[in-house]
Amino acid sequence: MTFRQTLQETTNAFALGYQLAKAHFKVRNEGSYLGVFWYLLEPLAFFIVLLFLGGVIYNNSIPQYPAYLLLGLIMFNFFLAVTGNASGIIIKNKYFVKSIKVDSAAFIFAGVLQSIFSHIFEVALFIFLLIYLKTSVWLIIFYPVIFICLCLFTTGVAFIFAAVGVFVIDWGNVWNVAGRLIWFVTPVFYVLRDSNSLIAKFNYFNPLSHFITVARNIIVYGEVPTIFSVLGIIVISFGTFLVGYFIFNKGKIYFAERV
Repeated sequence: MTFRQTLQETTNAFALGYQLAKAHFKVRNEGSYLGVFWYLLEPLAFFIVLLFLGGVIYNNSIPQYPAYLLLGLIMFNFFLAVTGNASGIIIKNKYFVKSIKVDSAAFIFAGVLQSIFSHIFEVALFIFLLIYLKTSVWLIIFYPVIFICLCLFTTGVAFIFAAVGVFVIDWGNVWNVAGRLIWFVTPVFYVLRDSNSLIAKFNYFNPLSHFITVARNIIVYGEVPTIFSVLGIIVISFGTFLVGYFIFNKGKIYFAERV
């Protein structure tokens, strides 16, 4: 398959994924009393609990802690939502995979876009928080660039997890546990003070930690990131997407017979 054919196939899958995500968004909010506010209830409740616990543990020693916490929380939750959904997405849509000729990548793109729709409302909540804290809101204009990189990285991981989920039935359960463990060791609600600790060494190789740190430094603290950190997240995001898409395409020819 040529590069042009691959690009066309990917574009068609993305277009179908967008239609699926839009339909899911409409169905989910149809007849709901709260509508889109349901997207905010879980992160908001979790944020309030962690904000209270963080205040008790750190005694407000982390500058701009509410913004620090909420930004890390919504970024990590986006990653966790997409990858958790992708782990069993092919099995969930097995009748479509078996019965009609649909590019399975469309289901991955649909899952990513659904989470993006939810994330937009979370970012709006974050902006309101910045206004409340009287922090410079204009720095949020840099977030879309960081988020695009996060999306590419997350989509690449989602492709890998979707393929693995077809061949390893329990992968979704494994990731539910592993994902939460990674959540605790990623500095979402705390600061890594000891650079020589085991957790700090783990986060040196943890891409999510770097994405969140760069976003916080720019948006919350107004600091200019290093060239190394910027190039790092760009290389990681594009590299993970390409590797994940390659693995998924190699495995999808076996999906119909495995599900």
